[in-house]
Amino acid sequence: MATSSEFSAELLKLKKDHLVEIILNKCVPSTISVSEELRRHVEDTENDGTSKLAKVNLENNIPFIKLESELKLTKVELECSKEIIATLKTTVSDKELIITLLQKSKQINSAQMDCSVADAVKKSSNQGNQENQRTNINQINCGVANGMKIDSNHGKQNQPTNYSGNQGKSQEPINKNKAKVVGSNEKENVFKSAPKRAVIHLGRVNLNTSPEDIKNYVVTTFKRNDFNIEPCPVREGAKSISFRIETDISILEELYLSENWPKGVLINRYRFFRNQTAAAEFK
Repeated sequence: MATSSEFSAELLKLKKDHLVEIILNKCVPSTISVSEELRRHVEDTENDGTSKLAKVNLENNIPFIKLESELKLTKVELECSKEIIATLKTTVSDKELIITLLQKSKQINSAQMDCSVADAVKKSSNQGNQENQRTNINQINCGVANGMKIDSNHGKQNQPTNYSGNQGKSQEPINKNKAKVVGSNEKENVFKSAPKRAVIHLGRVNLNTSPEDIKNYVVTTFKRNDFNIEPCPVREGAKSISFRIETDISILEELYLSENWPKGVLINRYRFFRNQTAAAEFK
């Protein structure tokens, strides 16, 4: 029968990873080739005094101490690597979130700029029409005043008197471009304001698309069921159709993200027209 010193010598001939595996498992795995006597000695006499003595001798051996130290260092490096990987994942996630927010902000600013340009052009057009109307009124007033002056010189007629009692003065035109006023009285009143809603125009849609198709798509994409879909009037010979989409104001930013819509369709602000002809031409 082999002695403890022979077992120790046989163990020290093994590879580092095999020796560490035997120490950790307190047995000899089937994948490690050792003598049957050593295998029985390790597995059957773990609590025996002789085994304990052999274990003490092995633990006091310099190669064993070196292996144990390397094993501890490996465990520490593994834990550090796990922490570093977790930190890197968090950093990458934060960077992706920042990039997404910047892209959303850029798209929203572009949409707001387009709306501002459209409002400025419309306002400029309205002001030009008002200036022309004011010029025509002034010309008419001048002609009337000159006619009355001629009649006064010939027939000595009195100048017309306006409703304010001032002679020879025309009333000032009413300013129709006053700024909008938003109510702020929070007391209980007879009526209340309606909740804000987001209204957009979905254009350049295939002719075979129905309002139900649009409703199913937006409900699935935006995970809510409060959409109101209305088809817009279509002019004769049109190659596409459009829809009016109304929903809660809270998802306005998501409505203007291009990745939320099929390729090629057009998303912009819905314009409210007074007549059906203008609405049909808006695509």
